[in-house]
Amino acid sequence: MHRRLILAPPMALLADFPQDALGQSGAGSRTAPSGADFRLGPLCCYQRRKRQQGDRFVPLGDRHGLTRLKPALDFREILPEVTNRGCSHVKHDDSREPACQGAGESPSADLFPGDPDSAAHYAALDASLDHGTEGIAGEVLFAVMQSEVAAGRNLEDAIALAVRYIPDDCETARAIEFILQSHRDGIAEWECWKELLAWHGSENFTHAPLNVALSIWALWYGAGDFETSILLAVNGGYDTDCTAATVGATLGFISGADGIPARWIEPIGEGVFVGPGILGVNPPKTLAELTDRTVALIGKLEPKNWDGSIWRQSPPPVDLGALPGTILLAPLEGDRRLTQPPLQPLWANGEMPVEVKQAGGARWTWQIMASEPREIICLAREGARLFLDNKLVIECPAGLPYVPATHRCPEGSRVRVNPGAGTHEVRLELKSLSPQQDACVILAYPNFHICPWTKEELSNSAVLRGEQTPEPGLDHHFS
Repeated sequence: MHRRLILAPPMALLADFPQDALGQSGAGSRTAPSGADFRLGPLCCYQRRKRQQGDRFVPLGDRHGLTRLKPALDFREILPEVTNRGCSHVKHDDSREPACQGAGESPSADLFPGDPDSAAHYAALDASLDHGTEGIAGEVLFAVMQSEVAAGRNLEDAIALAVRYIPDDCETARAIEFILQSHRDGIAEWECWKELLAWHGSENFTHAPLNVALSIWALWYGAGDFETSILLAVNGGYDTDCTAATVGATLGFISGADGIPARWIEPIGEGVFVGPGILGVNPPKTLAELTDRTVALIGKLEPKNWDGSIWRQSPPPVDLGALPGTILLAPLEGDRRLTQPPLQPLWANGEMPVEVKQAGGARWTWQIMASEPREIICLAREGARLFLDNKLVIECPAGLPYVPATHRCPEGSRVRVNPGAGTHEVRLELKSLSPQQDACVILAYPNFHICPWTKEELSNSAVLRGEQTPEPGLDHHFS
């Protein structure tokens, strides 16, 4: 039976682990103190929080993931910082990919066991919706690797094949080759980890090449042992829910449920739970039901050949003006070197267009239909000021971690406002005129979901064809 367990012990739970149990160790040490089972930290804290909070218990995920981790630091030495800070998030990579280069994981390996071409095709299709080259590469690599191990191939051969499906000059491929070579050279796991972060570390905790590599690192150095591999993935830091889930799923393909120690299953159980904002879907009640549903889909999609042409294709042009929520920006005349007024770019939310950056800012109108609070995030590496109806509402200092995420942006870059229904003027002033600078503005609802600057609301309900419709009166912005 095709069984897959996705298990992601959240790293943030280690922040609740008793300090006296963690003990003391020197800088760079990664060994548990004598007499303390540091490895069981995530599991113990999960159980303790669940007992304390009962029905109110909500797993923390990796809300306080290792975001400022440096190769020379021991995790226990930065627990106070992990506890008190949010996550540093986004950094452009050298190839100027889209800012958030996270790696997704598609179900194509589940649907095409032993058919790596089809798994790669559908993984690339899925990832290309919201990822750049590195994010697509990560999803393709995992899909091929898991497709192969699901069909009985050993992990070493599966990884070797999967690497051949991604560009050999991409950062993801280089990071994986570094890990495999380090292992061949007899480099210990945590020494390899330090060097990996030195070469591929990023303030973006979702940076795809690093997180893909950390998953391979945990699998390789875990040597097939479930507990060792999962703990390496979690304690390796960064996007730990994804890395641990990938490791757990891969080992689940290899060993099935019998390969998972009972103490990892019993505290979590078989139930499947979705958040209150997920509307209009019919989720399975158990992992077994989820697995059965997935297995029933095998053979439903058309098999595909893989020729790697996606790496040579340019994305098709997009008519931004035809998309809902798009507005026109009026760049400031900050750069007097320009021989003509800058073009007025179309924009919706997020990273500022280059015309705005080199002009030192922009103006735009905000149309709001109701007197309701909204969150505004304004963030720029070199600093920025944001005005609402000529009133300064955000003064973002230079040097803040560049975290263009509604729920993880650093202190000093966010404000909650309620300007009232009507049309309002927004003005952004950047402290740099560099077209290469990182600068963004994001409008969000109080629940941190993206909100348009237009009076028209974007359709957001998670209604699937053939499923039930959302209950009336529920806030669709949570979907």
